[in-house]
Amino acid sequence: IEYLKKFEEHPLGQTQFENMDFNFYPMNRPIGFALQSDTTHCVIMAGCELNLRLYRGENKDNPDFSPTIKRNGLKPGDLKHCFEWIKTEEFKNFFKESIYYKMLSEIDIEGFHFEPNLDAIAQHYDFKTNYLDLTQSRLVAQFFAMTYYDEEKSQILPIKDFTHYKPIIYDIKITDLYKLKPQAFKIIGIQPLWRPLQQFAYAIDTSIFEEDLKKYFNRTEMKPDPEGARWTYKFFNGGKTLLPDERIQDSIDKLKHTKFNNKIVVQEHLLFEYCKKFKLNFNEYRSKMSKLYYVTDKKKFVMFPNEIEIVNNYLQSSLIPFIKKNVVPFNENYLMKIQ
Repeated sequence: IEYLKKFEEHPLGQTQFENMDFNFYPMNRPIGFALQSDTTHCVIMAGCELNLRLYRGENKDNPDFSPTIKRNGLKPGDLKHCFEWIKTEEFKNFFKESIYYKMLSEIDIEGFHFEPNLDAIAQHYDFKTNYLDLTQSRLVAQFFAMTYYDEEKSQILPIKDFTHYKPIIYDIKITDLYKLKPQAFKIIGIQPLWRPLQQFAYAIDTSIFEEDLKKYFNRTEMKPDPEGARWTYKFFNGGKTLLPDERIQDSIDKLKHTKFNNKIVVQEHLLFEYCKKFKLNFNEYRSKMSKLYYVTDKKKFVMFPNEIEIVNNYLQSSLIPFIKKNVVPFNENYLMKIQ
Protein backbone atom coordinates (compact mmCIF):
# COMPACT_ATOMS: atom_id res chain seq x y z
CA ILE A 1 0.00 0.00 0.00
CA GLU A 2 2.84 2.38 0.78
CA TYR A 3 4.29 1.48 -2.61
CA LEU A 4 1.02 2.34 -4.35
CA LYS A 5 0.75 5.63 -2.43
CA LYS A 6 4.14 6.62 -3.88
CA PHE A 7 2.99 5.58 -7.33
CA GLU A 8 -0.12 7.78 -7.04
CA GLU A 9 2.19 10.81 -6.90
CA HIS A 10 3.95 9.85 -10.14
CA PRO A 11 2.49 11.34 -13.37
CA LEU A 12 1.78 7.84 -14.66
CA GLY A 13 -0.05 7.03 -11.46
CA GLN A 14 -2.11 10.23 -11.56
CA THR A 15 -3.55 9.43 -14.97
CA GLN A 16 -3.06 5.71 -15.00
CA PHE A 17 -5.34 3.18 -16.51
CA GLU A 18 -8.69 4.71 -15.58
CA ASN A 19 -10.11 3.62 -18.93
CA MET A 20 -7.74 0.78 -19.70
CA ASP A 21 -8.00 -2.81 -18.64
CA PHE A 22 -4.86 -4.58 -17.44
CA ASN A 23 -5.49 -7.32 -20.04
CA PHE A 24 -3.65 -5.06 -22.46
CA TYR A 25 -0.36 -5.05 -20.56
CA PRO A 26 2.70 -6.75 -22.07
CA MET A 27 2.58 -10.51 -21.82
CA ASN A 28 6.11 -10.72 -20.44
CA ARG A 29 5.04 -9.24 -17.11
CA PRO A 30 4.88 -11.69 -14.17
CA ILE A 31 1.40 -13.08 -13.55
CA GLY A 32 1.70 -13.03 -9.77
CA PHE A 33 3.61 -11.18 -7.06
CA ALA A 34 4.30 -12.71 -3.64
CA LEU A 35 3.70 -10.34 -0.74
CA GLN A 36 4.71 -11.16 2.82
CA SER A 37 1.64 -11.52 5.07
CA ASP A 38 3.38 -12.42 8.34
CA THR A 39 6.78 -13.63 9.52
CA THR A 40 6.52 -16.97 7.69
CA HIS A 41 3.76 -16.65 5.05
CA CYS A 42 2.95 -14.81 1.85
CA VAL A 43 -0.08 -14.19 -0.35
CA ILE A 44 0.08 -14.02 -4.15
CA MET A 45 -1.37 -10.97 -5.87
CA ALA A 46 -2.40 -11.60 -9.49
CA GLY A 47 -2.33 -9.06 -12.28
CA CYS A 48 -0.47 -5.77 -12.59
CA GLU A 49 1.28 -4.43 -9.50
CA LEU A 50 0.81 -0.88 -10.78
CA ASN A 51 -2.97 -0.98 -11.12
CA LEU A 52 -4.47 1.28 -8.47
CA ARG A 53 -8.09 0.38 -9.11
CA LEU A 54 -10.41 -2.47 -8.21
CA TYR A 55 -13.76 -3.12 -9.87
CA ARG A 56 -17.08 -4.81 -9.23
CA GLY A 57 -19.76 -5.53 -11.83
CA GLU A 58 -23.46 -6.00 -11.02
CA ASN A 59 -26.26 -6.55 -13.52
CA LYS A 60 -28.87 -4.72 -11.42
CA ASP A 61 -28.97 -1.49 -9.44
CA ASN A 62 -28.95 -3.20 -6.06
CA PRO A 63 -29.55 -0.97 -3.02
CA ASP A 64 -26.39 -2.09 -1.24
CA PHE A 65 -23.33 -4.33 -1.38
CA SER A 66 -24.66 -7.52 0.21
CA PRO A 67 -22.29 -10.50 0.65
CA THR A 68 -23.67 -13.88 -0.39
CA ILE A 69 -24.48 -14.96 3.19
CA LYS A 70 -26.95 -12.06 3.43
CA ARG A 71 -28.62 -12.30 0.01
CA ASN A 72 -32.09 -13.57 -0.86
CA GLY A 73 -33.42 -12.90 2.62
CA LEU A 74 -30.85 -14.99 4.46
CA LYS A 75 -30.46 -13.84 8.07
CA PRO A 76 -29.07 -15.38 11.28
CA GLY A 77 -31.46 -17.75 12.99
CA ASP A 78 -33.21 -18.86 9.80
CA LEU A 79 -32.79 -22.58 9.10
CA LYS A 80 -31.61 -21.86 5.56
CA HIS A 81 -29.01 -19.39 6.86
CA CYS A 82 -27.84 -22.02 9.32
CA PHE A 83 -27.57 -24.66 6.61
CA GLU A 84 -25.55 -22.38 4.30
CA TRP A 85 -23.25 -21.30 7.14
CA ILE A 86 -22.59 -24.92 8.14
CA LYS A 87 -21.93 -26.04 4.56
CA THR A 88 -19.41 -23.22 4.13
CA GLU A 89 -17.61 -24.28 7.30
CA GLU A 90 -17.74 -27.94 6.24
CA PHE A 91 -16.11 -27.03 2.94
CA LYS A 92 -13.40 -24.94 4.61
CA ASN A 93 -12.60 -27.78 7.03
CA PHE A 94 -12.58 -30.30 4.19
CA PHE A 95 -10.34 -28.12 2.04
CA LYS A 96 -7.85 -27.45 4.81
CA GLU A 97 -7.42 -31.21 5.29
CA SER A 98 -7.21 -31.86 1.55
CA ILE A 99 -4.25 -32.47 -0.75
CA TYR A 100 -4.98 -29.09 -2.39
CA TYR A 101 -4.18 -27.17 0.78
CA LYS A 102 -1.30 -29.39 1.85
CA MET A 103 0.56 -29.18 -1.45
CA LEU A 104 0.11 -25.45 -2.02
CA SER A 105 0.90 -24.41 1.55
CA GLU A 106 4.26 -26.15 1.20
CA ILE A 107 5.36 -23.95 -1.71
CA ASP A 108 8.37 -21.85 -0.76
CA ILE A 109 8.77 -18.39 -2.28
CA GLU A 110 11.96 -16.67 -1.12
CA GLY A 111 11.65 -18.32 2.30
CA PHE A 112 7.91 -17.70 2.76
CA HIS A 113 5.13 -20.29 2.52
CA PHE A 114 1.98 -19.67 0.51
CA GLU A 115 -1.12 -19.13 2.66
CA PRO A 116 -4.41 -20.16 0.97
CA ASN A 117 -7.48 -18.10 1.89
CA LEU A 118 -10.24 -20.57 2.81
CA ASP A 119 -13.05 -18.01 2.87
CA ALA A 120 -12.07 -16.75 -0.57
CA ILE A 121 -11.94 -20.27 -1.99
CA ALA A 122 -15.36 -21.02 -0.52
CA GLN A 123 -16.75 -17.78 -1.95
CA HIS A 124 -15.48 -18.55 -5.45
CA TYR A 125 -17.01 -22.03 -5.41
CA ASP A 126 -20.56 -20.97 -4.54
CA PHE A 127 -20.53 -21.23 -0.75
CA LYS A 128 -22.01 -18.34 1.22
CA THR A 129 -19.53 -16.04 2.97
CA ASN A 130 -19.15 -12.46 4.22
CA TYR A 131 -16.75 -11.69 1.37
CA LEU A 132 -17.63 -9.22 -1.37
CA ASP A 133 -15.85 -10.00 -4.66
CA LEU A 134 -13.69 -7.41 -6.41
CA THR A 135 -11.38 -7.71 -9.41
CA GLN A 136 -8.39 -5.88 -10.78
CA SER A 137 -9.87 -6.23 -14.27
CA ARG A 138 -12.56 -3.88 -15.50
CA LEU A 139 -13.30 -6.37 -18.25
CA VAL A 140 -14.01 -9.14 -15.72
CA ALA A 141 -16.34 -6.76 -13.89
CA GLN A 142 -18.02 -6.00 -17.22
CA PHE A 143 -18.69 -9.70 -17.76
CA PHE A 144 -20.60 -9.99 -14.49
CA ALA A 145 -22.46 -6.75 -15.24
CA MET A 146 -23.54 -7.82 -18.74
CA THR A 147 -24.61 -11.40 -18.06
CA TYR A 148 -27.18 -13.18 -15.89
CA TYR A 149 -27.77 -16.69 -14.57
CA ASP A 150 -30.67 -18.47 -16.26
CA GLU A 151 -32.26 -20.71 -13.63
CA GLU A 152 -34.15 -22.88 -16.16
CA LYS A 153 -31.10 -23.53 -18.33
CA SER A 154 -28.68 -23.56 -15.36
CA GLN A 155 -26.16 -21.43 -17.20
CA ILE A 156 -24.82 -17.90 -17.52
CA LEU A 157 -26.10 -16.00 -20.58
CA PRO A 158 -25.53 -12.52 -22.04
CA ILE A 159 -28.28 -9.99 -21.37
CA LYS A 160 -30.47 -9.47 -24.44
CA ASP A 161 -33.46 -7.71 -22.91
CA PHE A 162 -32.35 -4.89 -20.60
CA THR A 163 -35.87 -4.23 -19.32
CA HIS A 164 -35.11 -5.98 -16.03
CA TYR A 165 -31.36 -5.33 -15.90
CA LYS A 166 -29.18 -2.27 -15.35
CA PRO A 167 -25.47 -3.12 -15.73
CA ILE A 168 -23.29 -1.09 -13.37
CA ILE A 169 -19.54 -1.10 -12.76
CA TYR A 170 -18.20 0.15 -9.47
CA ASP A 171 -14.58 1.08 -8.91
CA ILE A 172 -12.36 2.25 -6.08
CA LYS A 173 -8.67 2.93 -5.64
CA ILE A 174 -6.90 0.25 -3.62
CA THR A 175 -5.38 2.95 -1.44
CA ASP A 176 -8.83 4.39 -0.62
CA LEU A 177 -10.29 0.96 0.06
CA TYR A 178 -7.41 0.11 2.36
CA LYS A 179 -8.00 3.27 4.41
CA LEU A 180 -11.48 2.10 5.45
CA LYS A 181 -10.23 -0.87 7.47
CA PRO A 182 -6.94 -2.50 6.49
CA GLN A 183 -7.85 -5.89 7.98
CA ALA A 184 -10.92 -6.11 5.73
CA PHE A 185 -8.88 -5.80 2.52
CA LYS A 186 -8.09 -9.24 1.08
CA ILE A 187 -5.67 -10.03 -1.73
CA ILE A 188 -7.00 -13.28 -3.21
CA GLY A 189 -5.05 -13.64 -6.46
CA ILE A 190 -3.62 -17.11 -6.91
CA GLN A 191 -5.10 -19.94 -4.82
CA PRO A 192 -4.95 -23.76 -5.05
CA LEU A 193 -7.72 -23.62 -7.68
CA TRP A 194 -8.03 -21.66 -10.93
CA ARG A 195 -11.07 -19.40 -10.53
CA PRO A 196 -9.54 -16.70 -8.28
CA LEU A 197 -6.59 -16.29 -10.66
CA GLN A 198 -8.79 -16.19 -13.76
CA GLN A 199 -10.84 -13.44 -12.12
CA PHE A 200 -7.79 -11.55 -10.77
CA ALA A 201 -9.60 -11.58 -7.48
CA TYR A 202 -9.62 -9.36 -4.44
CA ALA A 203 -12.27 -9.12 -1.74
CA ILE A 204 -13.63 -7.14 1.18
CA ASP A 205 -14.57 -8.93 4.38
CA THR A 206 -17.85 -7.13 5.04
CA SER A 207 -18.29 -8.71 8.49
CA ILE A 208 -15.85 -6.12 9.84
CA PHE A 209 -18.11 -3.21 8.80
CA GLU A 210 -21.44 -2.07 10.20
CA GLU A 211 -22.09 0.26 7.26
CA ASP A 212 -22.69 -0.44 3.60
CA LEU A 213 -19.60 0.25 1.50
CA LYS A 214 -21.25 1.22 -1.77
CA LYS A 215 -21.03 4.94 -1.02
CA TYR A 216 -17.23 4.76 -1.16
CA PHE A 217 -17.18 3.46 -4.75
CA ASN A 218 -17.44 5.32 -8.04
CA ARG A 219 -20.49 4.22 -10.00
CA THR A 220 -20.63 3.87 -13.81
CA GLU A 221 -23.98 2.92 -15.32
CA MET A 222 -23.50 1.10 -18.62
CA LYS A 223 -25.76 1.64 -21.61
CA PRO A 224 -28.14 -1.16 -22.65
CA ASP A 225 -26.04 -2.89 -25.27
CA PRO A 226 -27.00 -6.42 -26.38
CA GLU A 227 -24.10 -6.56 -28.85
CA GLY A 228 -21.64 -5.46 -26.17
CA ALA A 229 -23.03 -8.08 -23.80
CA ARG A 230 -22.66 -10.74 -26.48
CA TRP A 231 -19.05 -9.64 -27.20
CA THR A 232 -18.09 -9.79 -23.50
CA TYR A 233 -19.75 -13.18 -23.17
CA LYS A 234 -17.79 -14.56 -26.13
CA PHE A 235 -14.54 -12.95 -24.98
CA PHE A 236 -14.67 -15.07 -21.82
CA ASN A 237 -15.86 -18.17 -23.70
CA GLY A 238 -19.35 -18.05 -22.24
CA GLY A 239 -17.92 -17.70 -18.74
CA LYS A 240 -15.78 -20.82 -18.94
CA THR A 241 -12.61 -18.73 -18.80
CA LEU A 242 -13.64 -17.15 -15.51
CA LEU A 243 -15.50 -20.17 -14.14
CA PRO A 244 -13.52 -23.12 -15.52
CA ASP A 245 -14.64 -26.68 -14.99
CA GLU A 246 -12.50 -28.19 -12.24
CA ARG A 247 -12.22 -31.53 -10.55
CA ILE A 248 -13.05 -30.00 -7.15
CA GLN A 249 -16.65 -29.58 -8.33
CA ASP A 250 -17.36 -33.28 -7.78
CA SER A 251 -16.24 -32.97 -4.17
CA ILE A 252 -18.32 -29.81 -3.73
CA ASP A 253 -21.45 -31.49 -5.08
CA LYS A 254 -21.01 -34.48 -2.77
CA LEU A 255 -20.36 -32.27 0.24
CA LYS A 256 -23.44 -30.18 -0.46
CA HIS A 257 -25.82 -33.01 -1.29
CA THR A 258 -24.70 -36.16 0.56
CA LYS A 259 -27.80 -37.69 2.18
CA PHE A 260 -28.60 -40.22 4.88
CA ASN A 261 -32.16 -41.39 5.44
CA ASN A 262 -33.19 -39.06 2.59
CA LYS A 263 -31.92 -35.98 4.41
CA ILE A 264 -28.85 -33.88 3.61
CA VAL A 265 -26.18 -34.40 6.25
CA VAL A 266 -24.97 -31.46 8.37
CA GLN A 267 -22.23 -31.68 10.98
CA GLU A 268 -23.50 -31.54 14.56
CA HIS A 269 -20.43 -29.82 16.01
CA LEU A 270 -20.82 -27.04 13.45
CA LEU A 271 -24.47 -26.67 14.39
CA PHE A 272 -23.29 -26.22 17.97
CA GLU A 273 -20.83 -23.54 16.81
CA TYR A 274 -23.59 -21.80 14.86
CA CYS A 275 -25.87 -21.69 17.91
CA LYS A 276 -23.02 -20.37 20.02
CA LYS A 277 -22.15 -17.68 17.47
CA PHE A 278 -25.73 -16.46 17.03
CA LYS A 279 -26.86 -17.06 20.64
CA LEU A 280 -29.43 -19.79 19.98
CA ASN A 281 -30.53 -22.60 22.25
CA PHE A 282 -28.68 -25.62 20.83
CA ASN A 283 -31.16 -28.35 21.84
CA GLU A 284 -34.18 -26.44 20.60
CA TYR A 285 -32.49 -25.44 17.36
CA ARG A 286 -31.13 -28.92 16.77
CA SER A 287 -34.68 -30.25 17.01
CA LYS A 288 -35.81 -27.80 14.32
CA MET A 289 -32.88 -28.59 12.02
CA SER A 290 -33.40 -32.34 12.42
CA LYS A 291 -36.78 -32.05 10.74
CA LEU A 292 -35.08 -30.97 7.52
CA TYR A 293 -31.51 -32.30 7.76
CA TYR A 294 -29.66 -35.29 9.18
CA VAL A 295 -27.61 -33.85 12.03
CA THR A 296 -24.62 -36.02 12.93
CA ASP A 297 -20.85 -36.11 13.30
CA LYS A 298 -20.70 -39.78 12.33
CA LYS A 299 -21.04 -39.07 8.62
CA LYS A 300 -18.23 -37.07 7.09
CA PHE A 301 -17.29 -36.55 3.45
CA VAL A 302 -13.66 -37.36 2.65
CA MET A 303 -11.66 -37.64 -0.55
CA PHE A 304 -10.95 -41.23 -1.61
CA PRO A 305 -7.35 -42.40 -2.26
CA ASN A 306 -7.76 -42.62 -6.04
CA GLU A 307 -9.08 -39.04 -6.13
CA ILE A 308 -6.19 -37.86 -3.96
CA GLU A 309 -3.73 -39.44 -6.40
CA ILE A 310 -5.39 -37.75 -9.40
CA VAL A 311 -5.38 -34.34 -7.71
CA ASN A 312 -1.80 -34.82 -6.55
CA ASN A 313 -0.68 -35.55 -10.11
CA TYR A 314 -2.54 -32.47 -11.38
CA LEU A 315 -0.96 -30.21 -8.77
CA GLN A 316 2.52 -31.59 -9.37
CA SER A 317 2.31 -31.42 -13.16
CA SER A 318 0.25 -28.25 -13.67
CA LEU A 319 -0.55 -25.74 -10.94
CA ILE A 320 2.64 -25.84 -8.86
CA PRO A 321 4.97 -25.52 -11.90
CA PHE A 322 2.76 -22.67 -13.14
CA ILE A 323 3.16 -20.79 -9.85
CA LYS A 324 6.90 -21.39 -9.66
CA LYS A 325 7.33 -20.14 -13.22
CA ASN A 326 5.06 -17.11 -13.11
CA VAL A 327 5.23 -15.74 -9.55
CA VAL A 328 8.02 -13.44 -8.36
CA PRO A 329 8.64 -11.66 -5.04
CA PHE A 330 7.19 -8.17 -4.95
CA ASN A 331 9.68 -5.30 -4.98
CA GLU A 332 9.89 -1.64 -5.94
CA ASN A 333 12.37 -2.04 -8.80
CA TYR A 334 9.81 -1.06 -11.43
CA LEU A 335 8.86 2.10 -9.55
CA MET A 336 12.53 3.08 -9.43
CA LYS A 337 12.78 2.61 -13.21
CA ILE A 338 9.86 4.85 -14.07
CA GLN A 339 11.13 7.53 -11.68
